[in-house]
Amino acid sequence: MLQIFKTVLLLSFLGTFLIILMLVLKPVFVKNFPAKIQVIMWILIAISMCIPFWKMIPKDDAKKITPKYNLSQTDTKFIDDNIKDFFAEDNSFEDVSFPIINDTRINVAKLLLNVWLFGICIFLMIIVISYVRFVLDKRKNSENAQSLVFDEVKKLLHIKRNIRLKISKSVFSPCLVGCIFPIVYSPHGNIENKTEKMIFMHELTHYKQKALLIKWLFIFVSAIHWFNPFVYLMLSNISQSLEVSCDMAVVKKLSDDEKTFYMNTILDLIENEKRRIKND
Repeated sequence: MLQIFKTVLLLSFLGTFLIILMLVLKPVFVKNFPAKIQVIMWILIAISMCIPFWKMIPKDDAKKITPKYNLSQTDTKFIDDNIKDFFAEDNSFEDVSFPIINDTRINVAKLLLNVWLFGICIFLMIIVISYVRFVLDKRKNSENAQSLVFDEVKKLLHIKRNIRLKISKSVFSPCLVGCIFPIVYSPHGNIENKTEKMIFMHELTHYKQKALLIKWLFIFVSAIHWFNPFVYLMLSNISQSLEVSCDMAVVKKLSDDEKTFYMNTILDLIENEKRRIKND
C-alpha cells in the first residue's frame, strides 16, 4: 500500500506540471483550437494522473531508452546505477519516523498513508451525499412530461436512447441528471417552444458528448489527489471547457438568427441562476 501511495505522489507531481503547462497554454488553445480539443487535453492529463506509465517499461529495457553517447566507463556506471535506483523498491521513505511520548515513534510514511486514505473517504462521502441530495431535490415535486419539441431535438441529434423528460418545481434551470438512467429536468411553467428547443439542444448535446461521464472521471481523479490544489483548478477548467464545447456543437446546427437567440437564452439562464443563488 505504501508503494501505491508513493506512486500517487509521483503522479500528482507529474499532473501538477501538466496542469500548470495547460493553464499557461490555455490562451493559445482558446484562440487556435476548438473547445473539444481542450476537453481531450484535460482528459489526457486526468488519465496521466491515474496510470504510472513508467511501470509499464520492463526494467531490462530501461537502459535501451536512454540515449547512447561516447561516455567513459565511470560515467556509464554512474548512469546504470541511477537507472537501477529509479526502478528499485526504495524503502527509505517507509523507514522515516519521529518520536512522540516516551519511546513511542510514529512512522511518517504510514501516517501520511492513513491521512491520504482518510481524505479519499471524506472526499467521496461529501460527493456522494451532495449528489444524492441533489438528485432527491430534483425529483421532489417532479412529474413525467411529454414534449414534441423534446422528441424533435432527439431526432435532430440522432439520439435513440430513452431519455426521460421531467418537470419539477424545485428546478430553476434545466439540467441533465444520471449517467445510467439519464433524465432531463425542466423548470415548472410555460416556456416558449423556441426557448424550449434551445434548452433541450443544450442538455441533449451534453448527453451526446458524455459530459456527465467525463465529470465523474475528474471527480475520481480529484478524490485520489484531493491533497493537490491544482486538481481543483483542473476540475473547474474541464467544466468550463465542456460547456463551451457543448455550445459550439449546438450553434453549428443553427441558423444565424437561431445562434443569436440560443446565446441570449443561455445568458438569461445564467443570470437567472446567479440571481437565485444571491437571493438564497
